[in-house]
Amino acid sequence: MGFNSNMDISFKGFQNTAITKVAGQSSSGLIKMKAYRFATYLTNDANGTHFDDFYKALDKTEQTSAWKYIPKGFQENQLIFDVSKFELDDRDIQPKTNFMLNGQDLPLDNDKILPVFSFLAKAIKFVTNNLHNQEQAKYAQDIGDIVQNAVVDYIG
Repeated sequence: MGFNSNMDISFKGFQNTAITKVAGQSSSGLIKMKAYRFATYLTNDANGTHFDDFYKALDKTEQTSAWKYIPKGFQENQLIFDVSKFELDDRDIQPKTNFMLNGQDLPLDNDKILPVFSFLAKAIKFVTNNLHNQEQAKYAQDIGDIVQNAVVDYIG
């Protein structure tokens, strides 16, 4: 596996944003993996209320466990979204996608968590549309596509 890229940017409601991608495969070539990280600090400003919107999404889940996504040691406006996608070289086996938010598993296994995924999709789309670096925009778009496909698959 190799480190592909990292960018530290700040704009319109997002500070110190970094997007990274790692990709690799097993020695046999049967398992391929892509992992992305979208890390930022959310703010409210004249262009949007990204920080407030994140907390509203957590509130909409109506789950007290949703607050585990702001663990001790994290700043309240910190957001680290990890996406890992594993594909097997077998057309009969579905790819496996895992999500983590601030170091905690973020399973897409019930409707109540959908507001968090909706917030993440909107935030990633906003960042994608404001990036000037084509490589970084591609990584952000990849993350957005993986989230969208997972939600569509879940909803069925």
